[in-house]
Amino acid sequence: MARRGSTEWGMPRGPRGGRLRVVVSVGILVALAGCSGASDDSDKESPEEAATARKSPATASRSPSPSPSPTPSADSIAQACGDTQFDVDDVLPWNPEAPAYAGGGTHSVTLFKGGPDFDESGTESDAEADDEPKLPDKWASSSDPELIVCEFLAKESVGGQLITCEYEELGGDGSVSTRVPVYSAGYSYRVLEAKTGRLVDTFKLSGSVSGWDSCPVEQSDIASSEAAYQHVSSRDLTKRLRSLVEGPTGD
Repeated sequence: MARRGSTEWGMPRGPRGGRLRVVVSVGILVALAGCSGASDDSDKESPEEAATARKSPATASRSPSPSPSPTPSADSIAQACGDTQFDVDDVLPWNPEAPAYAGGGTHSVTLFKGGPDFDESGTESDAEADDEPKLPDKWASSSDPELIVCEFLAKESVGGQLITCEYEELGGDGSVSTRVPVYSAGYSYRVLEAKTGRLVDTFKLSGSVSGWDSCPVEQSDIASSEAAYQHVSSRDLTKRLRSLVEGPTGD
């Protein structure tokens, strides 16, 4: 229709017979085109068939996407903390499902104490958990912590003997005496994101509680201890971590 209209209305106005010839000629062409189209309809694909043909090769070649592999996680505290000889490439996240360390505080945190021998056992004794340093209860996680803080005895920082802890256990024939020396010491700390194992901060603190408060308190630890080491105070560790736990992350 658009082509016919442009031909008819676009022609200069002339004798009536000439105008009729143009209109008739266009009409014949349109009719012929209609006939030609009708003869080819049987060979043409329907829109549905054409769409199916276009989709089929892509559908046939598409294979199911493989499921993503689960993120590996640490099997022990030592592995999550990077062990005594820290290598960032060897660290595995403590919990890949933990919330990310991001945004404003307060960020939940858990403290892991390595003690003098931070091995692959992956646990700390009840005595270590009860000893200083301890973190504020309000920083504890109700589910999964955002941060883990790893404490290691810095063996190069071990100094002189402060006191000797003396214990007496009553036996059948009298008392048995056990003596455990306490040495001054310092500790290395690593702060890592529980979700990824990303290293957030490192620092060192010196032991600051009294020698008597550093004596082992559990009988099993007393019997197996060749030495004890001065603890960092809860106050000193809390002060050092406060900006990381209660402040914004800067992300």
